[in-house]
Amino acid sequence: MVFRQVSISRACRVVKLPKSMYYYKNFSDDSETIDKLLELSEKHPTEGQDLYYSRIRQQGMLWN
Repeated sequence: MVFRQVSISRACRVVKLPKSMYYYKNFSDDSETIDKLLELSEKHPTEGQDLYYSRIRQQGMLWN
């Protein structure tokens, strides 16, 4: 197997990924929402994302 140096621009173009997405840094802390989703998925494994979203919103948590 041969490994070659490829520029980020070219690699992104090959996989059709905008360079801005490659360099994107998420500045929001979603850990509280993620923890709540995990908790709900363990308690109610047959419910889907729409119901989890509703429950989280009813509890006053923000989810964009």
